[in-house]
Amino acid sequence: MRHLRMIVSMGVLCFLPFSAQALLQTCVVASGGLAFGGYSFMNSSPTTVVGNVKITCSLLSGLAGETVNYNISLSTGNSGSYPSRQMKSGIYLLQYNLHTQSGATAPIWGDGSSGTSTVQDSYSLALLGVVTRDYPVYGRMASGQNVPVGAYTDSLTITVTY
Repeated sequence: MRHLRMIVSMGVLCFLPFSAQALLQTCVVASGGLAFGGYSFMNSSPTTVVGNVKITCSLLSGLAGETVNYNISLSTGNSGSYPSRQMKSGIYLLQYNLHTQSGATAPIWGDGSSGTSTVQDSYSLALLGVVTRDYPVYGRMASGQNVPVGAYTDSLTITVTY
């Protein structure tokens, strides 16, 4: 089985200035990761999967109805490179990547550098309410990678900046 684990990395509390008042909110990020499943190098088609990043934010105090803008980025993983993310099993590697949209030519989901894209969104805070948004993560592993059977994994950090 090939698995990709995503690790949440963000500040739990954030102050956003509005006029003379600060808005206090808390956000939680969750992802179940991606599982590419069984892989055969003889398959001529790339393996594609869809995962999810879920962001839930709530207003602790401040002005209801204010708009909060945020940006979601993903790290390079263990490979240290966006164009060539790699899952490892011992010394063996499987190339894969994550995209912001479905399809083979979709932008790579990264931090906005080196031609990668991030996901940007905004929402209006309700008085002591909760806002939850889901963002699909499109995984793609190229065909024809002849590697031994094993558990191939990688870990990424999800960062939300607001």
